[in-house]
Amino acid sequence: SQFFRSPLFTPSATEREINAVDSEHSMRITDDGRRSYAALLLDANPSHPLHWGSGNAKSLRDAPRARGEDPHARVVNFYKEHY
Repeated sequence: SQFFRSPLFTPSATEREINAVDSEHSMRITDDGRRSYAALLLDANPSHPLHWGSGNAKSLRDAPRARGEDPHARVVNFYKEHY
């Protein structure tokens, strides 16, 4: 299927995915398992690459845009570099 071989990565699809991640993050923010994990991360080694397991609209869209980065372009570049 061309969907997997050559995904389109349209800006609107990137925006929809950010909104979906934000919605899931918001629904589960008070989940006890996630809260326990967050507490464990307080003592984690700051140089370790894994710091948190999810994002939201602020971290995936708003903060990058405030730094002058285009989240959609980053998704496309990541795909090109790693796939």
